[in-house]
Amino acid sequence: MAGKIFKEGGPHKIKKTGKDKYSLNIDLPKDKYDRLARECPSESCSPGYFKIKPGTGIIENHIEAFCPYCRHSDDPNNFFTKEQIRYAEDLVMREAQKGIDRIVEDSLGLGPSREKKLGGDFFSIKMSYKSSKLPYVRR
Repeated sequence: MAGKIFKEGGPHKIKKTGKDKYSLNIDLPKDKYDRLARECPSESCSPGYFKIKPGTGIIENHIEAFCPYCRHSDDPNNFFTKEQIRYAEDLVMREAQKGIDRIVEDSLGLGPSREKKLGGDFFSIKMSYKSSKLPYVRR
């Protein structure tokens, strides 16, 4: 099979970053006050869950973040909640399934109708492809 699983561009600004490596931009859902949930990566922190309001003005060289409860310091990317990671993985799986469907359709030579007829008058075979339902992405 030829083709790429992820189609570059789109709402997630998909970019190929290396052999079999892609980057996607995923906007995480915010609460009604425009705040993002965060979770302290330290196992001993309690309660460990807090919210932040993006837009502090720091836009580059932000290499360290702190938990407001235990002052644990870590890379800002390590403060995502388990639900945010699950949400991002669900979105990636949905995009991957779209790409796999596209590759199968292209490999089988199916048109927009997702069908192909082989043969002629006396003997013919009709081939069609129906992809499975796209995975649900729970917010």
